[in-house]
Amino acid sequence: MDSRTVLALCGLIVSSSYLSLTYDKSYAFDRPVHTSITVLAAAGIVLIGWNRVVRLIWRGRPKSQEYNALPLEELRNESPSPRSPRPRSPLPRSPISPGSPRFANGNGFPKSPKTKSDPAPPPSLKKLRITWVFLVVAICCRVKLLHWIARESQCATRSYVWAIPLVIALHDFWTVRRHEQFNEQDVVSPSRLAVIRSRITQSRYRFLLPTMCLALGSALVMAAADLPRSTYICAEVFRYRGIVPFSQALATMLDCCIIISSVGLVSRGRVSQTQEARSYSAVGWAFLSSSLILALGGTLVVIFRPGYRHWAFSLSFYYIRSLCAFASAALLSVLCALFALDGVGPLTTSVIVAFVCTYSRDSDSAWINRGPYPPVNTSLVLFSIFLYILGTFWYTRIGTPNEEYHSARSAKQRSSLVRLPGWMSITIVILFLLRIFLALSRTGQLSIHPIDEMIGNAQSLHQSWLKKAQAAESLSDAVSQYRIRYHRPPPPMFDQWYQWAKNKKTLIMNDFDQIHEDLLPFWGMAPQEIRQQTRDLIVNPANEVAGISIRGGRASIASNIPSEHKRMLDGLVNMVAKFAEYLPDMDLAINVLESPRVAVPYSTLRVMRDMGLRNADDRNTKDSSFSGDRGGQWQTITDGPVENPPIFQDNAGNQAFSEWGSVSCPTMSPSRLQRNWDLARLCTSCAAPHSDKSGAFLSNWTFSQDPCHQPDLASLHGLYVSPPSFRVHHNLLPVFSNSKAKGFQDILYPSIEEYAANGEAIHAPTDEHPDPPFAEKESTLFFRGAASEGISTGNNAWRSFLRQRFLHLLSPGAHTGTTSPILLPARNSESFIFSNIPDDTLRALLPANAKFTEIANCIDPDCILERVQFESASEGATSPPVSFQDFWKYKYLLDLDGSGHNTRFTAFLRSHSLVFKAGILREWWSNRVTAWKHFVPLDVRGHSLFPTLAYFHGFPETQDSKEFPPHEDAAQRIAEEGKRWADRVLRKEDMEVYMFRLLLEWGRMTDDRRDELGFGAREKWWEGTHVGIGQGKGDKKKSTLAKFIGGG
Repeated sequence: MDSRTVLALCGLIVSSSYLSLTYDKSYAFDRPVHTSITVLAAAGIVLIGWNRVVRLIWRGRPKSQEYNALPLEELRNESPSPRSPRPRSPLPRSPISPGSPRFANGNGFPKSPKTKSDPAPPPSLKKLRITWVFLVVAICCRVKLLHWIARESQCATRSYVWAIPLVIALHDFWTVRRHEQFNEQDVVSPSRLAVIRSRITQSRYRFLLPTMCLALGSALVMAAADLPRSTYICAEVFRYRGIVPFSQALATMLDCCIIISSVGLVSRGRVSQTQEARSYSAVGWAFLSSSLILALGGTLVVIFRPGYRHWAFSLSFYYIRSLCAFASAALLSVLCALFALDGVGPLTTSVIVAFVCTYSRDSDSAWINRGPYPPVNTSLVLFSIFLYILGTFWYTRIGTPNEEYHSARSAKQRSSLVRLPGWMSITIVILFLLRIFLALSRTGQLSIHPIDEMIGNAQSLHQSWLKKAQAAESLSDAVSQYRIRYHRPPPPMFDQWYQWAKNKKTLIMNDFDQIHEDLLPFWGMAPQEIRQQTRDLIVNPANEVAGISIRGGRASIASNIPSEHKRMLDGLVNMVAKFAEYLPDMDLAINVLESPRVAVPYSTLRVMRDMGLRNADDRNTKDSSFSGDRGGQWQTITDGPVENPPIFQDNAGNQAFSEWGSVSCPTMSPSRLQRNWDLARLCTSCAAPHSDKSGAFLSNWTFSQDPCHQPDLASLHGLYVSPPSFRVHHNLLPVFSNSKAKGFQDILYPSIEEYAANGEAIHAPTDEHPDPPFAEKESTLFFRGAASEGISTGNNAWRSFLRQRFLHLLSPGAHTGTTSPILLPARNSESFIFSNIPDDTLRALLPANAKFTEIANCIDPDCILERVQFESASEGATSPPVSFQDFWKYKYLLDLDGSGHNTRFTAFLRSHSLVFKAGILREWWSNRVTAWKHFVPLDVRGHSLFPTLAYFHGFPETQDSKEFPPHEDAAQRIAEEGKRWADRVLRKEDMEVYMFRLLLEWGRMTDDRRDELGFGAREKWWEGTHVGIGQGKGDKKKSTLAKFIGGG
């Protein structure tokens, strides 16, 4: 084997391994046609250019340096023994032009007498042209299939890459090997062992058998270690549900045809280096022609379907970056594969690629999923590993067929062997041992159920948090705790806030980390700029931002507010009016949409946050009173020109994760580097950081809302997939919102609908709709709500929305044919094991009553398809509206994110029912509740729903497990803890205390002298026992703080 072939094989191994590990996480597959055009064009240009360079190099050389082929009869006569293989030429043979003067027969071979052993002559020019055209057509069809499969990947099955070497081996057997005959006279040693060995190494089946082992082992290991399917809906109403797996199989067959056709163009008789380059040039022209045909087709689509124009040309930075990396690896893989095809043939090349891809994916999955979830059959995995590694090792020890179909003189010469390097066999043995170690080191059982452990941990975590967050013993203690937490003195009028909170009997006095986090970036913005931006936001109604003005201790609504928002703003004014006399003059820009509005890029946000943290302890605080001319600092809202252009960018109905949802994440975080376009499989690596040690249950609810380690969130929530109302900006703007996803920089404030109790989502049991004790409720998981989380505008985006996915999972008629791992007590031990239970069985054994009340936020045909889907799955697409007070008769209440803030959750907590919650939206109370103590958290992927419900409801025995008794005592304890906690810290009074504290902080933030302001600054309260006196514009009386010292 020459050095060029060895280098080609090494490059092929490295590039194939990289592609197999990254292809399903690459932005390049967001636009598979764009990517394919780029890779094909680059490969074609490189191959054509190489041909030109080689021709220029060899053009000036004398003919004496050019290798000329000799008649094969001479080699036969000079061969020292019948069993000696024909030596390879110093230069690989390349095709020659028909009609060459040195070859009178015009087909690339010298004239010689015909014998029975002579093979058929090389293919004619007509056949080569047909092969070339077929290659172009096959490549175009393969790209189209790739686009189709990537777009509908939620219906895809496992890859068929394992079948490629088997198909090529069958092709090799049918076209070459089946005519071979074993002759014992060719065996030099007469021993029986030598005869057996020769029978194996020279058998016509010698390449078919090891590739069968490789293919079977690869298929089995993919099936045994397969990840659970995602909850992304592969809808029964779509005709392509069964077409996508068929398309995958067809794509694999096209891959085989492309490989064999490329061999037909590359592996032909050659007489010179220039002719060798010309054979690669033919493949290069096929690649370039395919890319041009695909580009032309894309151009026609853009011309005749204008709706695709924006998508076709709006290439994001993330896509371009991934395209460069992916295209470079793919180009290297294609070039190395072509050289390998010429050096060792298509069969050996496909065996190496199949082994590398299978081993890379299998080992990567085994490394990530080292816990008991998802469950795997260890025995089957070990057998599969042994089988596919045995097949590869067997193949390397036999040798590789030198696929010179059209240049050998006889079948015997056609089967000459080229031994692969010995280091390949050694490497395979080492890889086998490493993979066996990974398989045996995997944890398969758990001694304690993770939910038991998480409930205990939640109790300790909550007590630790409460100890630091609850009421301070005195004002001086509250000031000291503030300084320790936030590294600056409290804002002016902090004493009035403290007394207000004391009078309201609020429990939480110290922990207002949400306010600190929301306002920290604004320390990097000048107060004058904040005030100007506030005015610009409010004056133009097109910004969908309402204005609240506080002047002289009175709050009022800006005059240009649409009437549909006035009711909500009246509630906000009524809340602020209770403590407005202590507030400085200010204006507030209130978001009237349900979605967040501000997403600042990480590089900008980091600078602004650092400015807020830098030298906070050394601020030159001199005064404990707000500036006296606050009213003059704020421009009158009505004075601004209404014709100012809107500030926000309207992105409703478009993908929002890459540009908005993850833009505030660190540059090297997974969500900025990866794109999980394969929707068919659960992304266990995305869920692992916030899951328990088993990997099946959500353990860190706060961290689960962080998008930075979860690139798959791009297709799991309506806010990221297709938000119904989404007007956003990348600059830091002072917008107050009821809710936001982590990563947005809106300023959270309490929900006015919940505060005013005007919405229906309040806990108000009556004699007709009582809230009975937990034990008397119906043991059912209950949900009612509208399909309003995102908007589906003709692209069937509803299949990925959170509410739709969960309801599809719970619908009794949704025959998905999938299974879910459930953690159950092992039959023969005291430990717990995961068992794969069919989803249809789980729906029958775990009672749920989940339906939509309305199919909303969609346009036809999506509305029709969605309605038909849930009609067939739930015996009716929607349920008639029920009274909200009807919810209390069920033990388990399911709360799922809608399009914005949620008034249901706190009402659910106040009931005697246990709340199951899944979502990513945060509100003012998010830091106050503790998962597994006050409610049950669910991962938005939905994979934890059935295992969690089985824990509380119980599960009957199965073939592998004992009966799992219900844990209703734990469910009742969490439900009652949640109710007591909501009645203590989520009251209307607690909302007022939070809003009062927020506006004091905002008052200081917008003051031109904010670096000089701090409660008690003059008296240096942190060094002595005296406390300064705070005075604000609305507070005409000087208040002495001595009465607060010592908690008095």
